[in-house]
Amino acid sequence: MCEAHIPGSCRPASQGVDSFQLIQKNGPWWIVPVVNELPTPARPVPEELFD
Repeated sequence: MCEAHIPGSCRPASQGVDSFQLIQKNGPWWIVPVVNELPTPARPVPEELFD
C-alpha cells in the first residue's frame, strides 16, 4: 500500500498499490519497473495488503 499527498493541496491523499521488480546484475540490485495501481470500485485493494 502507498499513500500520496501533495503538500498545500486541498485534495485528500490517494491510496494505491506500488509494485517493484528487482534484478541483481554484476553485484548491485536494480529497480527494473515500478508500477502504481489505483483502486477502483471494480478493482479494490485486497484486504491482505492492509495488514
